[in-house]
Amino acid sequence: MNSKEKTAEVEATKEALVVKKAAKKTVEEETVEDVAGKEVIEEEAAEEKAAEEKAAAEKAAEEKAAEEKAAEEKAAEEKAAEEKAIEEKAAEEKAAEEKAAEEKAAEEKAAEEKAAEEKAAEEKAAEVEAVIAEKPATVEIKVAKPFRDKIDHSTWYKVGNILDFDAERAANAVKLGLATYTTKK
Repeated sequence: MNSKEKTAEVEATKEALVVKKAAKKTVEEETVEDVAGKEVIEEEAAEEKAAEEKAAAEKAAEEKAAEEKAAEEKAAEEKAAEEKAIEEKAAEEKAAEEKAAEEKAAEEKAAEEKAAEEKAAEEKAAEVEAVIAEKPATVEIKVAKPFRDKIDHSTWYKVGNILDFDAERAANAVKLGLATYTTKK
């Protein structure tokens, strides 16, 4: 029986009780002296009381069932919220791990690039030192960028000029990127 049917039954029982109470009052007035009538009235009163108690018990059972259902729904919502929070936290942790991995990879790449630059600089310095050690007293260089003579500031060297400089001075010009070594013919 659903709650509408129970409610209708309770209402019908209440109406019956009201009718019985009215009838009881009439009977009491008419047959106060009648002992048998008193017994009937007492039985009817007992029946009315039992019907009221039954209706109250049914109403209490309906309310309890509704409360239990509401509690189950609330528990299900809380569980879903907890699961969602766990999923969000896991997603945040995964994103943080991915970001950390990307940052670490970027740092490693930067370190590798720096190491490669340092190695290239060391190799170039070693080449210059080797050239200085191998070169005779004068070295022939070709001007790569125009520059002024460091001793005689009025002298300018143009791009493409071939010059004979002492080994140290030639190495300095090459190191500064002003000239390149040439091979004598």
